Amino acid sequence: MNKITPNDGSSRHLRMNSQNELNGPMENGSPHVTEKKDTARAAQANIYAVDSKSAMAASNTYVGHTSIYITDEERKMWNAKQDTLVNASGNMDFAGNLTARGGIDIPLDVSPITSTSGINRLLASGLSVVSEAFSPQSYLSSFKTYGDNVSVQQPVPGMCWQLFNSASPLAPVPGTVEVNYLSPFVGVNNYSGWRGFLLPVMLGTNGERTPRKLTFYVGSLSLFECVVSTAADIDTFTVSPRNGTGFPFARIFDVTFYMIKDSTLSPEGYPVRVRELIYDKESARYMLHTTVSVIPSFNTNPSCNMFISYQQANLSAANPAGLWIGSNGYDGQRLLRIADLHAVRDTFGYMGRNNIYWDCGAGMIYLGALRHILAPGNSQPNGAYYAFKSLETRLIQSTSTEEFISYE
Repeated sequence: MNKITPNDGSSRHLRMNSQNELNGPMENGSPHVTEKKDTARAAQANIYAVDSKSAMAASNTYVGHTSIYITDEERKMWNAKQDTLVNASGNMDFAGNLTARGGIDIPLDVSPITSTSGINRLLASGLSVVSEAFSPQSYLSSFKTYGDNVSVQQPVPGMCWQLFNSASPLAPVPGTVEVNYLSPFVGVNNYSGWRGFLLPVMLGTNGERTPRKLTFYVGSLSLFECVVSTAADIDTFTVSPRNGTGFPFARIFDVTFYMIKDSTLSPEGYPVRVRELIYDKESARYMLHTTVSVIPSFNTNPSCNMFISYQQANLSAANPAGLWIGSNGYDGQRLLRIADLHAVRDTFGYMGRNNIYWDCGAGMIYLGALRHILAPGNSQPNGAYYAFKSLETRLIQSTSTEEFISYE
């Protein structure tokens, strides 16, 4: 043992640690720590120790985030935010808006009725009344027949008509019926806020085999500047623009339903062809957009059809639009989208859809009073479009675009 002699002449002894004992603390970046210092350090560490709300395993993960300890202030801030999101009863209350792009699942089996669910149902029923109020009725008013075999019966005047072609299905004879609607409640020359229509239509009885076509147009269009081809071949446009004319604020559609199942398709079923004529201002020509859909023959066919509906999201041409049919067949998918279309711009003089053309070589259909869909505000979106879209089953199989050459 080495001896150290202090200045006062006394003699004291100091034990020198071995080299290995000294190297241990030095490798940890810390020189020798006395018992007194070690006790003080432990006490200091206890001040920042985490409680049971943060498990040690979870705390260790913070090391890589340069934050090891949770202070009382941080804990209070976090708990305050949590209490704001969910209260003691498990309810959530937001001062701002809640965005859920994936949708919100609302169970239908809310029972028993509480004040909250009762108010929600009351508001929902109130919204349905508002939607009904902004869906003015158009009534079957008059008609014209083209062809020797076509006729119109009126089982319920103004509300339900039967259009009939008496030719034999084995020897079809083309015929056309123009049906006009009276629309007194849509509005007159005042930007009606038109967003679409819902037309009840039964396409024929089960077993009918002759194709049938419905033609309509939306937006501002003058028939005096169109070619109207009646009692013609099913592939001929019943309404088409004359050469040299252009209607940028109008769309001409026809929908052809084929009543014979095509087993070569996948899935096999009944084809539906939708054609849309749009005037392109930049190229100064009409473009023809064709969509082919297939009604699957699993549990339904065209004779199960209940309605056809055109809906657009908003009032400008930049918004999406679509065409749907409704089926009452034995199927879990009854709202069927048969085409993606182009929206039409609302104009000052447009008062909704006021006539429909039916073409068929043999057979019958029923048409009902038409409902227009208006927005409850000039620039408000069309809730019906988004509701249709959320519940739809898409039947679209192919699309094509080409230039349309006018007949005259």
